Amino acid sequence: MPFVSGAESITVPSGGTEYTLKMSPQIGGTYTGSITFKAETGEYLWYTMEVVVDSPLESKSIDLQATVRQVVSMEISLVNPLPEPITFDVVLQGDGILGDSSFTLGPSETGAYELFYSPLVAKVHEGSLAFLNESVGEFWYKLNLTADPPAPVTLEPLAAPVGAKTRV
Repeated sequence: MPFVSGAESITVPSGGTEYTLKMSPQIGGTYTGSITFKAETGEYLWYTMEVVVDSPLESKSIDLQATVRQVVSMEISLVNPLPEPITFDVVLQGDGILGDSSFTLGPSETGAYELFYSPLVAKVHEGSLAFLNESVGEFWYKLNLTADPPAPVTLEPLAAPVGAKTRV
C-alpha cells in the first residue's frame, strides 16, 4: 500500500515486541496488502491487512436548480499547489449530473472545472462531485439538486370534421 510505512528492520527480544505502521492515506476507499517479517534464518511470518479509509467531509454544499430537459452549468475553481502537472479523477454521482471524468492542471495553475446539470425527471435529490489525486488527496462537494417540471405547453383548439384529420 503506497501510504503505509514502518521500520525496515526490527530486533525481536524473547517474549515479542510491537511493530508500528504509519498510515497517511490521501484518498478514501478499501485497500488490501500484506506485511512480511523475515528472519536471517529464512523463516518468515506474514499478515494480510485491509484498511478502510473514509472520505473526508464535503468541502462545500452546492445548490443547483434546473427545469426538466434544460441544462445549467457551474464552474468550480481548482488550484494545483505542486510544481508539476496533476490530473484529478472526477467522480460524479446523481441523476442528470454531467462533466468530464478527469481534469488536468499545470504546475501552480488555477483552472475551472465545468459541471452540468440536465435533469430528465422533476424531483428534489442529492448528488456529489469528487476530485481525487494521489498527490493532493480527495475533496468533494455535496450537490443539492432541484429539477423543476417544465412549463405546460398550451395549444390552440383543434377542429376537424368527422372522419378527417388535423395536425399541429
